[in-house]
Amino acid sequence: MVKARVTGIDVGVSGHVSRMGYVSASPVNDPGVIREFFLIWLDDDQLAAVDATEPNVDRVRLPASEVEIAFEDGGRAPETFVHVNRHGVPHNGDAAPHSHPGQHALITELLRGSAELRRLLGDTPEKFCARARADARLCRRGTRLFAQEGLVTRSGLEHLGVR
Repeated sequence: MVKARVTGIDVGVSGHVSRMGYVSASPVNDPGVIREFFLIWLDDDQLAAVDATEPNVDRVRLPASEVEIAFEDGGRAPETFVHVNRHGVPHNGDAAPHSHPGQHALITELLRGSAELRRLLGDTPEKFCARARADARLCRRGTRLFAQEGLVTRSGLEHLGVR
């Protein structure tokens, strides 16, 4: 793992309910933002394993012309990959990707905004997590509900091309 300063990527929210009972973070395009991230250097076998075990994402190449990655020693990454959510990302009400405020705050907000989601997964973050962990079908239904209720938008990274 290597710490890097990344220009053009922010932390958004995944457009799916995880089988583990949470709504994960997902990268989103934001040309004006500069964030610090840890990059993980994987060999071909490790990268293939991640691709094979992450059914909700596609790997996209981040060209240096679109996303700048700078290391503490001043070096730059010519390109790298990121996994982009296949289900889109929830928006903040005006079609821009929603930032990730943390699990409790996020799930509270999602439940507050959707009577159907509350009916499906409970009216508190704790109930949401417990029900999602207990039933994969509820996770799939919650994911579909995000799309049906128009809660998701694109991450802005899809255009960069898969693999």
